Amino acid sequence: MLNKIKTKNNGFTLVETLIYISLFAFLMTGFISFSLAATSLYAKGKSMEEVLYSARQIDQVISYYIKNSNGGATISSSVQTSASLEMSLLDGSDAQIYLDNGLLMFEIDSNEAIQISPNEVIVSDLSFKNYSSSSEIDSIKISCLISFANTDSLEYVYEYDFSTSINTKN
Repeated sequence: MLNKIKTKNNGFTLVETLIYISLFAFLMTGFISFSLAATSLYAKGKSMEEVLYSARQIDQVISYYIKNSNGGATISSSVQTSASLEMSLLDGSDAQIYLDNGLLMFEIDSNEAIQISPNEVIVSDLSFKNYSSSSEIDSIKISCLISFANTDSLEYVYEYDFSTSINTKN
């Protein structure tokens, strides 16, 4: 009688190991691509949120000062620079809203200018338009393009064409 040598199969075969590795690689590829897509969407959402928040902030500040003016607003613009809005406030001081290197600025009596737009956005193409039928300004249309300042990656690129109309009469 021949002695049978018993062998124990304690491990996986080569085929089983290759199947497990390929399944693991397939699952990890799906997980990594999902994570990258989620990160990209998050970044795009944050840039959109910042631009839209800035548009609301700009609208509130400009509306406040225009509504608190005595109605003597003057719109000026030139080809080299963006438009500016000059007005007399109720306390008798003169104020101006203008664009300076992508930042929307507000200045009272030629003193130090106050920055209206945050540093995270760039404001361009600022324009003011008189909507009144007479020479007196009753309603002003304000338009500008607000862009997210961080353009390092396509995820962060977002622009908003902001436009609003403000009635100068209370």
